Amino acid sequence: MRTVSLPTTLSVTGTESYLAGIRLGLGLAQVPRFHVEDELRRGALVQILADHPPPSAPVSLIYPHSRQLSPRVRVFLDWASAESAQGN
Repeated sequence: MRTVSLPTTLSVTGTESYLAGIRLGLGLAQVPRFHVEDELRRGALVQILADHPPPSAPVSLIYPHSRQLSPRVRVFLDWASAESAQGN
């Protein structure tokens, strides 16, 4: 294990600002892959620590149980539930 001290910290409050910082080369970031997939494919960004992925985070799907769900919402909930059960 190696620890590196960096000279400063970039602090932002929004996802787009965070992504802009890494796109400008201001440092490292842990972001959902779908946000940077194109840049990774083009080589504009480089993935590091690929052998050390972050732990999974819980996901909650919240909807009004007392209302009739639209068919689209029902299909999405069923899909998300099946994906979760498979560990994807």
